[in-house]
Amino acid sequence: MMAVLSISTKPMTVLLDLPVELILLIASSISTIYNIDPDYRLPPHKSIFYPRRILKPVLRLLPDLASINTLSRTCKALYNVVNPLLYDVCSKNEALGRLSVLFAVEHQLEEVVDRLVAAGVSLDFEVVVENDVYGLLHVAAWLGYVGMVQKLLDVYGDSDARQTWVYRRLGLNSNKTALDMAAESGRSDVVRLLAAIPLPSSQVPLRIAPGYKNSSRALARKDFVIEYAGFESRRMYIGRAFSGSVATKNAQLDTIRWLGTHEDCDVNYCDDGEDCDNNYIHPPLVRAISPLNCQASVVKLLLQLGANPNFHKDNDHAPLHIAATKALVEAAELLLDAGAHVNVPGVNGGTDLTDILRPIRHFTLSSRAQMLQLLLEHGADPTATNGLGQTPLHVVFGLEDASHVQELVGILLQFGAGSTVEKEDLQVPPRTPITHSMRTSNIGAVKAFLPHIQNQELRQQVVQWLTNASL
Repeated sequence: MMAVLSISTKPMTVLLDLPVELILLIASSISTIYNIDPDYRLPPHKSIFYPRRILKPVLRLLPDLASINTLSRTCKALYNVVNPLLYDVCSKNEALGRLSVLFAVEHQLEEVVDRLVAAGVSLDFEVVVENDVYGLLHVAAWLGYVGMVQKLLDVYGDSDARQTWVYRRLGLNSNKTALDMAAESGRSDVVRLLAAIPLPSSQVPLRIAPGYKNSSRALARKDFVIEYAGFESRRMYIGRAFSGSVATKNAQLDTIRWLGTHEDCDVNYCDDGEDCDNNYIHPPLVRAISPLNCQASVVKLLLQLGANPNFHKDNDHAPLHIAATKALVEAAELLLDAGAHVNVPGVNGGTDLTDILRPIRHFTLSSRAQMLQLLLEHGADPTATNGLGQTPLHVVFGLEDASHVQELVGILLQFGAGSTVEKEDLQVPPRTPITHSMRTSNIGAVKAFLPHIQNQELRQQVVQWLTNASL
């Protein structure tokens, strides 16, 4: 055993006896051909994201970092000599250097970041994260690595340079700051750190996300020019982060509450005017209600923070209309209790009542009846018409389940819809709820309409129809 050991260690002894320069030369000659970026983390061109299907592997003859690293770990003496070579290689190869920094950031290796920067590796590059293009500070913030975020801020330089990095917006379509990334992933510690950083002394132009005017990622060009509109403000910086924090599947109430009570936060924030990039045109309450996985607890918190239950942009649906048509009964109830207007026409001219009675896949039989009852109890007008002159009693017959239609008709009649049973819509030829009920052979609905018919001739026709239908 001792003989074997002495033979195996002899080459190492010989290598250590060589001059340092020769050891480095030997180590640096260890190379291999490999795909430098197999996961496509580095976009081919700045601020542009290419789908993987159009990218081709980039094969290069490069120093074999894995082998060099293994050699440096064989003994302390070699480590002291060879390990600096790893950082030197990274500084001389841009792609290797960037991937090494990204690895250090994603694995919270703060000392490695320091050594890479000291070796001359730049931090000014973008990487692909979550199918979009962001910077290193965005990555650390998104992962919630508060220590790494602080490390990057320290490395960026003086306060003005640091602030410029913090307010930098990136992303093909999203146009986010690192604070936005932290807020959306619910990283409260990082949110508090980044929100406290003031604007730099010089104005920060508001970048327009490249994908906003060129949504086809496959058509992205190397010479694509980034455009700007207006300038960043504290209201925008905090407001957008707050808005993003409520619109995520795993919204964190602590993060929302902290941002919502920040002195620079507008709880009804949305972009307006020409000096914006049209990325945040919906107020937070609308964004919180829009997903089908809407959390009622988030809606409740927003209302407690002072969100206006009726605020929406001119060409957008009101929060209640969105909640109602998505079958979000609990959210709708919270909005109504907070004073949401129940008879506001939607973008297409429909009312909350007419729109929830259309065939919408979000509804179950029970949730539709529950939503209808809720809206009517809070003052929804059962006689109001949509852009086609249709009342709720017209629209309800578009549903397939006859017994369900009969149930909904009964609820509408209970709240005063009986006066519209003879009302003609604006279609050609015009139709009434009565003709709809007879056309669909819904005997239960026809019987329910009969007491509300004022025209005696029509009443007789309906009675005769019921008689024939019972034969």
